Amino acid sequence: QRKTRQEELKGQIKMNIGAFAGGIGIWSFLEYATHRFLLHGPLLRLHLPHHAKPTGQAFDWKPSIIAGVLAGYVVYSYVHCKLHEGSKFGKLKDWHDIHHELPDRNFGVTTSLWDRVFRTFVDGIFHKESTPDPHLQDKISRSTAAA
Repeated sequence: QRKTRQEELKGQIKMNIGAFAGGIGIWSFLEYATHRFLLHGPLLRLHLPHHAKPTGQAFDWKPSIIAGVLAGYVVYSYVHCKLHEGSKFGKLKDWHDIHHELPDRNFGVTTSLWDRVFRTFVDGIFHKESTPDPHLQDKISRSTAAA
């Protein structure tokens, strides 16, 4: 039975409320992990002024990091959407199409940097020589059939 547009919209609203709540939960964990493992670890020297003078503005750079992450996400969202609409963006379209053929390769959407670092990058001229992880292919097939 096909859902009405109103039922689809209600489902999307519920999903987005859940995603928003999940985002708050993720932030909570990131806050803890950053404070414990970075600021009281390798970045302790940057964090010590905050402990010496807790009312001071020792971390003026934090909003810049958050703004950078959000800007990166906005660019990612735009590029990803446009790639699926057919835009090229240089070689990004080719690399992303390879990801849909080989889901364990080319995870980067806006850059191939991290795929190159973690050795998951496949260029278009070589991708026919690569084979996807059969377990991942099976999971994708099952999730596509269930959708």
